Amino acid sequence: MIQAILFRELTCVNTPDKMVDNYVMNYYYNKAKLEKFMKKDWKEQLKSIPLILRFPEKEDSSTGLGQIFAKTGIKARNTFLSKGEKYYSYSNWKQRKKIWYKLKDNNAYNTTMVAKVLKMKAGWLFGG
Repeated sequence: MIQAILFRELTCVNTPDKMVDNYVMNYYYNKAKLEKFMKKDWKEQLKSIPLILRFPEKEDSSTGLGQIFAKTGIKARNTFLSKGEKYYSYSNWKQRKKIWYKLKDNNAYNTTMVAKVLKMKAGWLFGG
């Protein structure tokens, strides 16, 4: 099953996927930039208003070899937490960013997550 999913996703990789990945990277860039802006006092904020221009963004997208969304990856990861592993929340953009970039940049992690997503989905289908 894992090989079938990876084969399907690798044969269907196209330019729009990479463009959407860029929109997600813009989202995290914009969030960090806005957070830094909001920490300044109001006088400094007035001076730097042009610096908070935003780039086109998207909160989440499927990424990496298995084309997994951060939301799905976090859900699967949290379903099968090992002892001592940290619980991640999709609503926390910094935690979501960490998982999304791991899915995007780390092929071994992404492939492991394909297995966890399949296992999670199988559990839901068969009452596990």
